[in-house]
Amino acid sequence: MRELQELTEAMRKPQTNKHLGNDAPPSVNEQGGKQHYRPYRMQAIPPKAILEIGKVRYIGYNELGYEDENYKLIAKEEHVNRCLVHLFAWLSGDQSNEHLAHACTRALFALEMEIEEKELEELKKELEKHNG
Repeated sequence: MRELQELTEAMRKPQTNKHLGNDAPPSVNEQGGKQHYRPYRMQAIPPKAILEIGKVRYIGYNELGYEDENYKLIAKEEHVNRCLVHLFAWLSGDQSNEHLAHACTRALFALEMEIEEKELEELKKELEKHNG
């Protein structure tokens, strides 16, 4: 029971991505500029596609009444299933929906949940080590 309480408390604390904190290794560019290393290429993410995902989320919240965290109440396997439905609908030529944007949104839901599950497992392992 105590382990569950500790795990719950640890999950409530703000989590830091190991690549975003000041403990990330420093890097030096060609001009000698120093900064912390970040293994991300955010500028390579297609901005128009991200805006379409934002539109899907806007419609879900404002027109359909879905809360922002509603996707966490649905199994990630169901998100993958719905992603595939949207992809196959798009492939079949259906134009009743912005299928690619919805497919990407569902894929991102599943990915976010997968990442959170892995983080939770890592946290559990750390607590087990700590508690011996």
